Amino acid sequence: MLEWFQINSEEIASWGIVIFAFIGAGPLVLQTVLVWLKKEEKGKSVSVIWFSYMFFLSVITIIYAYNIGSTPIKVNGIVRTLAHIPLILGLWKRKGFSKTEKIVFILLFLFTIFAYFYPKKGIIFLIVSVGMALVTLRQPYEIYRNKSIGLVRVEIIILYIFGNAFWIFYAFASEKGGWVLQAVSLSACVSLFISLVVWIKYRR
Repeated sequence: MLEWFQINSEEIASWGIVIFAFIGAGPLVLQTVLVWLKKEEKGKSVSVIWFSYMFFLSVITIIYAYNIGSTPIKVNGIVRTLAHIPLILGLWKRKGFSKTEKIVFILLFLFTIFAYFYPKKGIIFLIVSVGMALVTLRQPYEIYRNKSIGLVRVEIIILYIFGNAFWIFYAFASEKGGWVLQAVSLSACVSLFISLVVWIKYRR
């Protein structure tokens, strides 16, 4: 009975990661449309650094997935990578990148190349995932700094929370999860809840 539960819980978590990858692409598309269409807003309160980081994290997720042989994680990474591209382009076109944001983007690009060739993919994934939990705090900071939610869609935050819940489930249910995913998914969840609280506080 215990073995059956372990196998099926892993399968459920795997399907959850894949399904929420596609569902989560919806709000990203909506966020992209708002950034592109509402020119006058200039991507107000949307964090360039957070979404840039999430884009490169998705790419590194694909690299990590190939390394451990996980198809669900691979699909998740591919879908999220493709969904982030038009949003990054929109932020570049409508909002523009500050000098700091340009430097961060270049450093993330170089680190992703390094991650591809570095043999210990688990360590790389741990580093960028822990970084994700910290960088996620850039989004509530942007909202706080502008004292407005601007163009930030709460659906993205909520779906990231639900998607992260499946990562937590997968991390503890799957033998391929390990302490890397366990620690990272839990810390990321905390950062996302902070983002949600700040969004609610400054909602008009």
